[in-house]
Amino acid sequence: MKTHTLTFLSGAVKNMYGAVPGMEKTRYHSRFRDVHDFSKALLDVWNATKPELTLMDAIVSLEGDGPAMRGIPRRTEIVLGSTDSLSMDFAICKLI
Repeated sequence: MKTHTLTFLSGAVKNMYGAVPGMEKTRYHSRFRDVHDFSKALLDVWNATKPELTLMDAIVSLEGDGPAMRGIPRRTEIVLGSTDSLSMDFAICKLI
């Protein structure tokens, strides 16, 4: 659970971006530079993968201009689990 300069939030949905193979991730970052376009691409990846269970270790979270600008680690001491990762991200927004 962390803030992110491009997507505002790096949570369960953005985590599925890891399913994009190899250098495609880099190409998507250059192709979708706008936060709304990149977020739509993340939702496309999430819809294609549809994880059945999402677990999040948010014992220490990142706040601020992360991840590249090295945000500030915050001890949040939260562990989350959900069968709906999009709902998990909504819950994270409320927690933040």
